[in-house]
Amino acid sequence: MTPVFKYFQAREELQISLQSLEEIYAILDPKRPRLRTRLVSLTTDLVVSSEMCFEGFCGCMPFSFHYASIISSPEYAAAKLTGCETERYQYILLEKKARGHSLTESEEAELAEIQDRLNHFGEFTIKIFRDVPKEMEETRRRSEDRLKASTRAFLFSCRAFQDALYALMLVSQGQAPGKYSSMADGVKERGVARNLLGNESPYYDWFSRFKNLRDLAKEGATCGVGLGQIDVGVSFDDARDNKVVKVGGNDFHLSDLAEAMQMSAMAIKKTVSVPDAS
Repeated sequence: MTPVFKYFQAREELQISLQSLEEIYAILDPKRPRLRTRLVSLTTDLVVSSEMCFEGFCGCMPFSFHYASIISSPEYAAAKLTGCETERYQYILLEKKARGHSLTESEEAELAEIQDRLNHFGEFTIKIFRDVPKEMEETRRRSEDRLKASTRAFLFSCRAFQDALYALMLVSQGQAPGKYSSMADGVKERGVARNLLGNESPYYDWFSRFKNLRDLAKEGATCGVGLGQIDVGVSFDDARDNKVVKVGGNDFHLSDLAEAMQMSAMAIKKTVSVPDAS
């Protein structure tokens, strides 16, 4: 199943679940309108931001296919660092040298060799892409900026929606949600969300991963767009320890957008199927 197909399937599931959510509004306490207005507002944000994010991915796809044709060449593959070399470089440079640890002679030599290869790779890529028309390059940059911005918007909107949904879960269990009620509490052991979704639900693992990405975006993490693959990805850097920047490894793809929509739809369905206990 392609990422695009997954997205449209997830969009349909989300639309159906949101229709069932609207039926709940009528039975919410009219004297406490905050939850209803919150759900209405964040539902709109969730839908619109997901559409913007999808459009952002689509805008980058043509450039990704173009890059794929370039990086699949034997010359490019020979010049690029291997995965092991990249990990080794990050370990020596970021985990040791940047933290003030002394390097052995072999590590110094290894670091210098990898740095030389990186410099060569940089010169090689400049040579490859220097003939790209200026207009095309500007369009690519705008497309990447739109994707990064729309991804951040979706991360914030979807995460906020989970908290609003958790408030509805509390109401369905006869509890009053607080001003700062968070799904992070609901997914804990013996949390309300676990009572409704079941202990084996895939929602919890997804929520943890998604929350981590949102937290990175909240901290102002820089991000880049990985081109050259069918499933274009936005990769966030992690500088939360304020000493070392861990580059990449926190990716968000079109398939992740679809998964977030599916998890939201599933949680909505489980929540609205529970009789109101208030």
